[in-house]
Amino acid sequence: MGFEADEVSLNRKWHEMMSTSQNVTLPTHPDVPDTNLFGLNPANTFGIEVEVENVFPSMSEEKLASYCASLESLSVDGWWRTDEDGSLRNSGREFISYPLKGNEVGYGFQRLFSVLHPKADFNLRAGIHVHVNCRDMRLGQISKAILLAVVFESMMFRMTDPSRHNNIFCVPVTASDGIWDMLNWFATNKGPAVQKYSALNVVPLTERSFGTVEFRHLETTNDMQKLQRWLQVIDSIWTYARNPITFTDLLSRVSALTTSSMIFNFGEDVFADVWSSVKSYADRHEINHTIAKVKQIVYTDSNVFCGDDMASWLSSHAKFQQHNISCLFQHLSKTSLDTPVENPED
Repeated sequence: MGFEADEVSLNRKWHEMMSTSQNVTLPTHPDVPDTNLFGLNPANTFGIEVEVENVFPSMSEEKLASYCASLESLSVDGWWRTDEDGSLRNSGREFISYPLKGNEVGYGFQRLFSVLHPKADFNLRAGIHVHVNCRDMRLGQISKAILLAVVFESMMFRMTDPSRHNNIFCVPVTASDGIWDMLNWFATNKGPAVQKYSALNVVPLTERSFGTVEFRHLETTNDMQKLQRWLQVIDSIWTYARNPITFTDLLSRVSALTTSSMIFNFGEDVFADVWSSVKSYADRHEINHTIAKVKQIVYTDSNVFCGDDMASWLSSHAKFQQHNISCLFQHLSKTSLDTPVENPED
């Protein structure tokens, strides 16, 4: 027997799981200046992981004690906690932010870099991972964000160091059939096929139960200008995904992008003022190749993607059994984010 449901009921189930999940009470940040350092949308929430090597270079015991106290203050003040990472050399550490609103992200990086030792090593062996909160979004909005991130993946890789382009810890989605898994993660129960080390990692939405999507493309850096540009691109994608346009209409527009001018006009719509600083990384041929692959995957008889018109599609395809949906939501039992969840729109 097929599973008949519509997007409204699935959104309500998502909302139920997220609203009853375990929350973490976080300290406020009263010392955040009024200036939004990175210019990000305060409605978007981020969790950031920064890998750094040589965090503890040689120093006197007195200086070490003072240094450790400063690192501890980052956690006490609700900015960053420190975790050991066996893959990092020379007393390397991973600094994991507490959830930060868009207007807090730039200042959070500033605080971290002001505390780290001047000899801390931001080298190409390490990376920066950005999680974006999806708990307050509808499933159609999440799908739009994933679609946009896939379409502009080549542009985002061009913004990173070449060492990241063939890195086994941030594999491009467009290098495999992972696009289908990304776009259809919430309907087909294909979670195990999605790899943690994909550059665009949707595993935290379900298996890891964070309710986030992770971007793993970027090498580690303390270059504030590069970090600002990177976060602005991700922030723009999530902000655009919250627009009223349906997934079906967005997919139709993406499918119609064939010329450089059409692609660049679309980029300007998605990234707004940020586009002028990143459009030089956008290669028409690479983006067209990605769009062609998306169309090939989602417009076949066996792989028709059900976006905002989920009801009619689900009701006519027997392969969507009730346990497929149940298996997805049983993973959404807890999360580390403490972001208010809005009621899903009908």
